[in-house]
Formats: sequence, structure tokens, C-alpha cells
Amino acid sequence: PYINGYTGFYRDQNLNLYIEASASSKVNALAPPFFLYHAINDELVEFAQQSAFEAKLKEKNVEVKTHNIKFWGHATAFALPDEPVEKGIE
Repeated sequence: PYINGYTGFYRDQNLNLYIEASASSKVNALAPPFFLYHAINDELVEFAQQSAFEAKLKEKNVEVKTHNIKFWGHATAFALPDEPVEKGIE
């Protein structure tokens, strides 16, 4: 339902356009390095989405580093940002 607010349609109403709108469909070998930060217990954006995006980046030989929070959910993962910010700067 959240995507509907951005696209004006639900995924099943136009699956091809939904897929095309995804950042993972734009990954190519010229992409810059990525730092992905995600909470494993996130119920809004499933952790599997990060894993799939990371796999796409690696498939195109794009450098990617991850920092996964082993607890908390979507919003609370950003409550104490020091560690992920430090990891991102690294």
C-alpha cells in the first residue's frame, strides 16, 4: 500500500512498471559503491529486499558493504545512528 502512494497503482495492477520503478532494475557496472544498512527485524521493508539488492550489485561487480542490525525494526534501527554512520563513513 505504501508504493501505491508513489506510483498511483498497486503492484499487481502493473507489475512491469512496478519492476521498472525499482532501484534494483537500474543497477549496472557503472554504479558507485554502495553501503546498505538494514534492520533484520524490519517488517515494513523486509530484510530479503536488502539481500536481493546486494546480490544484484555483486552480480554487476559493484562494491557493496552492509551493516545489519540484528534487533529492532524499521524506525527504531535509526534511533541510535552512531554505529551505522561510522560504518558508512568507513
